[in-house]
Amino acid sequence: MREAFRYLIGIAGPSGFGSNSTAEEVVEGVACAPTLTAIITGATSGIGAETARVLAKKGLRLVLPARDLKRATEVRERIQRESPHSEIIVLEMDLSSFTSIQRFCSQFLSLGLPLNTLIDDDHYGRECTSALYVEGLVLDVVGLLFMDSVLKPLGSPMQK
Repeated sequence: MREAFRYLIGIAGPSGFGSNSTAEEVVEGVACAPTLTAIITGATSGIGAETARVLAKKGLRLVLPARDLKRATEVRERIQRESPHSEIIVLEMDLSSFTSIQRFCSQFLSLGLPLNTLIDDDHYGRECTSALYVEGLVLDVVGLLFMDSVLKPLGSPMQK
């Protein structure tokens, strides 16, 4: 409880970062090769979009799966105005649909890119009634596990 309170008021934890830390502060001093590829779910708004922006500035190649291609394209354009040399690929995917996940994975695999990082920020993209929240959380987790099983030949970051 004490640690949660310390985090909420912005006191840095063991990582050196707290709730007042920015994404840019977290990646400061981290060197990233442009050959690295990150898939970021939930990148059409909020923390996911900010994560994508900062990783693009660091030179990572980004793949943004999204239900709403228009919003994802707008995020890509906004990031590319700030980081014109960034490589950002937008592909359609809905984590609540195994067919959509399979299609995304097939499209991603056909690109022949490595998968170095998988960042999931899509848990809160649905209405927040408790039934939908629980259903959405379960579908997202199962969807991510399904995506991991399809991408496993690439040495998916979720493998342990």
